[in-house]
Amino acid sequence: MAYSDTTLNDTGTYMDHLESDDVAGRIALISKWFDESIKAREYQADRWRKNERLYFGDHWVGKAEGSTHKTKMVFNFPFSVVESILPIISDFMPTIDVMPRERNDVIFADMMQKRMQQVIESSGLYDKILLAIKDSLIYSNGVIGVLPDMDEEGAFKGFDVEVVDPFTLVPESYATDIDLDNSRYVIFAVPMNVEDIKQQYEVECPAEGRLTEYRAFQVSEEADAQDASKTSDMALIKECYYRDPDIENYPNGRVTIICGEQLLFDAPIEIPRMPYFMLGNYKSPHSFYGVGEPELIRTQTKAINETMSSIADNIKRTGNPSRKITTRAKAKMQRPLTGEPG
Repeated sequence: MAYSDTTLNDTGTYMDHLESDDVAGRIALISKWFDESIKAREYQADRWRKNERLYFGDHWVGKAEGSTHKTKMVFNFPFSVVESILPIISDFMPTIDVMPRERNDVIFADMMQKRMQQVIESSGLYDKILLAIKDSLIYSNGVIGVLPDMDEEGAFKGFDVEVVDPFTLVPESYATDIDLDNSRYVIFAVPMNVEDIKQQYEVECPAEGRLTEYRAFQVSEEADAQDASKTSDMALIKECYYRDPDIENYPNGRVTIICGEQLLFDAPIEIPRMPYFMLGNYKSPHSFYGVGEPELIRTQTKAINETMSSIADNIKRTGNPSRKITTRAKAKMQRPLTGEPG
């Protein structure tokens, strides 16, 4: 349900900060929204990490060495499910056809069709949509950003299409979709190198570490530690889209970007809606998050892995039983005798 004017007026702090030009108050409000939303998203982020480990075959994580199976088989059914669905979707991607309304419109419609196809191919739109679908299959939600790309004279060149990391998405706690009709705000928390921040916004921000919790595909700490020197100088950019009470100046909403206690950017949203679109896997219209494919088969996958690993361990033990060696035979042995195969 969309928020009404009455709902906005009931939140006094929200109105007090937004109706004033107090930059510090606006930054504090966005920081407060972020803290509330990131806490509400903790459970979902944990689900995403579990799905991520299943997809990459890291099924034995957390198992103590020596206390479980020596054989650790991995039947990676989550990977197979996701990679089997994607080609099917790719074969049935929607197409855009420009149809003439009158007989004289045929040539113009044909020109528009070719131009549209050129824009789609140059922006890699369909490839980016498939990558967002892959995110939704693995995690539960995929996000894609689409912005018009203009030249210096303001002429349209095409679309700038971006696949958004789902771990950067921090919606309002009670949001049901990624638009301002269903929530007061949507925040994107994006790790960015401090040198890039200084170059782009001309503001110096202190480094906050590697910020891997805001990046997808963090399979192992060992692999990520190899790039520690390259990724440690990161700061968290909070890009907040929200509805402003000043409808005259911000009819489509407002976007404010902050880093820590510093304001980097503040302007009205210039297009009719947020430039982001979300795909939800098995998503309910009454909730923001969907359900990833790996979590649907998590228990079956782990049960099969553990069962087959136990069978393999038992075969090794029963096929190569322990032997009693006499003292004379032991003196002539060239190498230790074990119960392992061979």
